[in-house]
Amino acid sequence: MLKQKIIFILFLSTVFGDFTAPINDEIFNFTHILFEWEQEKDAVSYNLIIYKDNDEISSIVDSTLATVIDVFYWNEEYTIKLRALDEDGQYTGWMDSIQISILPLNNEYDTPDVYINNEGYQDGYTVIKERIIDRSGNIIYMWPHNPLLYCITNVLDNGQIIGFQSGQGTSQNNGLRSDIKGNILWVSPGRVIRELLPITFDNELHYMGLVRETYRNTVPEWPGKISWDDAGIDSINWFSDVILIWNEDGDEIWSWSAREHYSFEDVDTNFVEMLIGNIDPVENAEFDWTHANSLYFDETDSTIMICSRHISRISKIHYPSGEIIWNLGKDLPSNDIVFGQNIDISGQHAIRKLDNGNLMVYDNGNFKDPELSRGLEIYVNDDDTLLAEIIWEYNLTDSLYTHKHGDCDRLENGNSLITAGQKETLVEVDSLNNIVWAAKVDAQYRALRIPGLYPLIFSVELPNFTENISFPLIALPVGNTSFEFIIYNEGYLDFDFEYTIFDELGWFNESNVVNIASGQSLEISIPGEIEDISYYNTLTLHVCPVSINEVECKEFIIQIATLLTNVADPLLKIPDSYLLYQNYPNPFNPMTTLRYDLPEDGLVNITIFDIMGRSVTTLVNIEQNAGQKFINWNVTNFAGESISAGLYFYNIQAGNFTQTRKMILLK
Repeated sequence: MLKQKIIFILFLSTVFGDFTAPINDEIFNFTHILFEWEQEKDAVSYNLIIYKDNDEISSIVDSTLATVIDVFYWNEEYTIKLRALDEDGQYTGWMDSIQISILPLNNEYDTPDVYINNEGYQDGYTVIKERIIDRSGNIIYMWPHNPLLYCITNVLDNGQIIGFQSGQGTSQNNGLRSDIKGNILWVSPGRVIRELLPITFDNELHYMGLVRETYRNTVPEWPGKISWDDAGIDSINWFSDVILIWNEDGDEIWSWSAREHYSFEDVDTNFVEMLIGNIDPVENAEFDWTHANSLYFDETDSTIMICSRHISRISKIHYPSGEIIWNLGKDLPSNDIVFGQNIDISGQHAIRKLDNGNLMVYDNGNFKDPELSRGLEIYVNDDDTLLAEIIWEYNLTDSLYTHKHGDCDRLENGNSLITAGQKETLVEVDSLNNIVWAAKVDAQYRALRIPGLYPLIFSVELPNFTENISFPLIALPVGNTSFEFIIYNEGYLDFDFEYTIFDELGWFNESNVVNIASGQSLEISIPGEIEDISYYNTLTLHVCPVSINEVECKEFIIQIATLLTNVADPLLKIPDSYLLYQNYPNPFNPMTTLRYDLPEDGLVNITIFDIMGRSVTTLVNIEQNAGQKFINWNVTNFAGESISAGLYFYNIQAGNFTQTRKMILLK
């Protein structure tokens, strides 16, 4: 079972009816906002109304317990109210009301110009640098901090992002993992250049990135070297790339150096001329030898692909040995075996492996005649006979030739999204290479198309409960019975969910994993047998998405009452007289349940006292309807602090009735 982390715990026995997200007065750096709330008694759906400057701008009805609302604009404030609808279509009173605000949009941003928008567009949103835009070019997300992100490389299944920063203020740690709100959760131990990806080892999240290695080496061999020889300079500063893998603690667990695996003879003289051919020969000159710009980790066969732009080469590396399996690209001076010369890549970017096993790459086309950039899908036969063949190709127009940067990605519907980096243009083409969408943006390193901001949204609906929202109670018949609940998956990914249900008296005990497709729900019925009607029972239901990443799990602590009937939606009998029961369990730690009977409506007060007669906390002080009641105490005082073990007393006052009992808190 994959590791899960519980971020959010919901105690159903104490809270109902409010928003659980967002919190009041929360400020957002995006305009598509997830709202979640607690289940309300007798509700069949919920109504959210959005107000701006006291004017209603939208009304939304949802039958689950979560929804994403996208009617918000930058630099605005809103009020959102929540109420329930019952089975007769009648509204309840307002359950909750919160205020939120959206940050002003960074004044450096221009709205992208979408100049082609035809049928066939792959639904979703496009990630450009530290922003996300919709189909019309409207910005729906921005990174909220300086320095800005240079590139978002990946979105995890929990909605967190992986990326790296560049420019001023990023001379040290600049690879990061962050939540959608910009809270940074991990930073790279060393400065990442041009790539950072999430990978999985032993069901744990790890990070694979590129870092720079600098050293002295001889001036590379190319026709212009003669001027350096004449100046008496035989060595300069070289730098090349190192692949590093870190764990969550930032420990380096593996590395691979281009310096140790490539031959220094293998230089592309065109790039040498571009880099140092037009500078005066000096000893502190710098030569960017390999300039790797992308990585791909294939978990299925434990290999890594590295795309090295300045030697026009893609290498497949065995993990963990580091042995080069093959090199695809140009023939270079050494005797290293290279194949795929027919593909004729030059200065390429963004290596990926598609689901069909083919490779996808953006070929910048440097130094060709004519210089043209293109997207490629390449079939590679890497058995005994190495063979590379172009399966698909899209040539950008002359005006979109991109001397550096660029990306090409295959979308879910078979379209391809091509990023002409320095030409500030995105082009989406269908399988027949017809342009279906194009946008003028700013200079881009890469672009991603994602279905939305929320890969994971789920809610759990319980059976209808009796009593008021402060003290929910579910009644089950004695004998063969069942407990039902529904899990809704409203994120854009299919997900496995693990649920566990158990109780104090052994009525229910089950754990299982179920898969729920995006946009679907699953009703789960847990059989049980109830033989004892002498107690209220406490049932715990735990539901958690299965992921190696941090996810929000939901835990419900529910009080169960037994009935001698087997009628749907039974009503609890109104007691004939007041009664305060002995708490259960007793002695106890860390929680106990206090049961009491009310024969009539009225004000009820239940207070805990210590052995000196000092009040510790008040559990109930509200008007309540007649009925069988209970309240849990989690051994905290008025301040929410845990208290010491010992003898305590609990007292009820209701109408003219008062009664006191004692209980023992264990260490």
